[in-house]
Parts: sequence; structure tokens; C-alpha cells
Amino acid sequence: MNQFSIEIPNPRTSTYWIMTNLLLIINCAVFGAILLGKIAGSNYAMVALCGVLLNAATACVYIFKKSLLNQLERGPWLMFFIDSILWIVMGKLFIAFLIIVVSIAGVFATRRLYIGFKEEGIVYPSFPSRIISWSSVDQVICKDGILSIDLKNNQLLQFNISPPSAQNLNEVDFNNYCKRLCC
Repeated sequence: MNQFSIEIPNPRTSTYWIMTNLLLIINCAVFGAILLGKIAGSNYAMVALCGVLLNAATACVYIFKKSLLNQLERGPWLMFFIDSILWIVMGKLFIAFLIIVVSIAGVFATRRLYIGFKEEGIVYPSFPSRIISWSSVDQVICKDGILSIDLKNNQLLQFNISPPSAQNLNEVDFNNYCKRLCC
């Protein structure tokens, strides 16, 4: 039983990288304002100091040493979890809830995308994953790092294959496998 899994680039990662940096900087600025007493009723100087230091360090590492965080895969999402704990300690539950929601959305949005080819059908990387049955597929072709899925309803799906996945893929075997299943 042959199965193929092909990684495609995720176009949303750059958008979420920018959003992550903005959220880290905003958290750092608000914690800094609390630390300096600019926000009325702030008796949480130590919590704010922790927030400033942790957010500033995470932002610097994430912006200037991005390759270091690629090993961790999730980068600053752990920092957002710590931020939400700091906001809960300060009694700001709504802000903590928003940060947790953004963190969870970021983890799902920046995941690696794989298209799976199995006997049951094509596993498309949407949320949640959907399976395209082979009976609705007219043709699947992979050539020169471009994957084309032609559906019988005249819909054409085309993807650039990520370079590591393209190097490991035997295009002739893959095309023969897909031709056998869809015809």
C-alpha cells in the first residue's frame, strides 16, 4: 500500500509572523506603562517587570534570531501563554482570553501543510482536513515541483511543492500511483 505525503508552503506564515511581533511589542509597551505607573491602579510592578523583560527578550530573539526559534517550531506561542498568566494575575481576564485565542489561532495557522495521497482519497490540509474522493478527481500530475489536482467539477488546484518535499518525491512513481487510483 503506497502513500504519499507532500508538503506545500504555508502562505499565512509571514502574516502571522508580523502579527506575532506586533502583539509582543504591544504587550511589552503595556507592561512597561504599568511598570512606570502610567496606568491608574497598577499595583503590579513586579508582574509588569516580568512582562516587560520576557516580552522584550522574546521579541528580540524572534525578530533577530529567527533561525534559532525555527528549532522550537512554535516560537513565541509559549510567551503568549506566560503573558496570559501574567494578565490573569493582574485580574485582566478578558485580555488573557484574547491572547490565548490569538495564540491558538496562530498555532493552527502556521502549521506545516501536507497533502496526503491514500487509497481512500486525497487528504486536503484545510481546517478541519477534508478528504477528496478519487471518484471526484479527474487527474493528478506532479511535474517540476508543481502539483496539479484536476477535479471533475472543473476545479483545478495547483501548489508549489516545498523544496525538501520535492527532492524526496519520485515524480514518476507518484504520477503512476495517482493515475492508477483516479482512473
